[in-house]
Amino acid sequence: MKVGWLNIQSLTNKSDVATELIADRSLDVLALTETWHSASDDARLRLAVPTGYAVVDAARQTGRGGGVAVVFKKKLKCRQIPLPICESFEAICLRLTTASGPTMLLNIYRPGSVRADNTFFIELSSVLELLVVQSCPIVIGGDLNIHVEDPDDVNARRLHELLTSCGMQQHVNGPTYRCGGTLDLLITFNGQPLDQVSVDPAGILSNHALITCHVPVTVGQDEVAERLVRGWRRADRDVLRRALLDSPLCQPPPDTANVDELFAVYDDVLRDIADRVAPQHSMRRHTTHLAPWFDDRCRQARRECRRLERRYRRTETPDDRRKWIEAVRRRFQEYRFGRLSQHGRSSAPLWRSLSSMLGRNRDVAAPNDFTADDFATFFTSKVDAIRAATADKAAPPPEAGAVKCSSSTFRLLTQADYDVTNQVVCARSGPDVSTTRVR
Repeated sequence: MKVGWLNIQSLTNKSDVATELIADRSLDVLALTETWHSASDDARLRLAVPTGYAVVDAARQTGRGGGVAVVFKKKLKCRQIPLPICESFEAICLRLTTASGPTMLLNIYRPGSVRADNTFFIELSSVLELLVVQSCPIVIGGDLNIHVEDPDDVNARRLHELLTSCGMQQHVNGPTYRCGGTLDLLITFNGQPLDQVSVDPAGILSNHALITCHVPVTVGQDEVAERLVRGWRRADRDVLRRALLDSPLCQPPPDTANVDELFAVYDDVLRDIADRVAPQHSMRRHTTHLAPWFDDRCRQARRECRRLERRYRRTETPDDRRKWIEAVRRRFQEYRFGRLSQHGRSSAPLWRSLSSMLGRNRDVAAPNDFTADDFATFFTSKVDAIRAATADKAAPPPEAGAVKCSSSTFRLLTQADYDVTNQVVCARSGPDVSTTRVR
């Protein structure tokens, strides 16, 4: 089960970022903190849930900011675990039932505007004591706003002692905040494996880093589409050219061959060359529900971000890190509004572009099996119907010697011509319309 953790710093204008993040990283669960949503029916929170997913949340009851939520696949059976009342931090605990058994997930957010005090550690201890008695795997994560990377920090030492006394360990290494410091944590019991813990650079989607990990439980098989493809990009063009020149296709065809024989030769020769130059191989792809506006431009931007990410993971240089962050920012920020802002204040093109992004201009009712023969039949019947309807209403042929005129036969209308024309119209129209003016 792949789980992501992110302090998103308000879902305002980031709902689509959350949905695409889930699809891009193939996340089964995404735990969000600092959502800034006000209620469970908040539109920003609902828009952040992709198709096939559900959400459980805990909004901050008073004040501004805060809020935690967990977005998870619907195939995971979910039950919310009640927690003791905590005033120093916000938390939500879920029991997710997978194919390998249940797993508990605790998402925590402690505001950084208030220094951690004795109340925080007492309340956290009461929550951990509730989880210690559980027999299933437990993963705790979120933004605790404690600098665990500083061994001289009093709160960091106290948190370490608390986790040690409960038999727990913290897995995140390296900075998770843009200004430095390891503030977002992943905690499990000792001996509980947590694979492929990855920390993205902070400052891409928010001031905090996205943390992903694999919990060794089986969620269930996704829908997988398998197809046969050829690697034409890796094919040697010189070999392909020589194979075509040496084939019967580049030789004069026999005079006795008919169309069917020529077509069979054409098909067999090309298939044989393709099998030698670019053999077929099977490709398995998980089917995902992409947004209607996800077009080729989005796909190219995502491909570029993945390329830069692989380079940074390999080199870990500051320059590659900066390029990756800039590419992701362009992808999540500039493109989201690029197609809409390019129209400025012109409402008609703006709405047309919006309808295109949402897929409203697609003809979903059109049949998919409309063939060329169907089109020919339709077109022929339409022409025949027009001919039958107009058979007895044929227009007379045009007369030869039609009058031709050019702009040289016209002259400018004078005031005297205008007065004469107006008098004629008034005389023909009668006394009731004597005031009629010719326009």
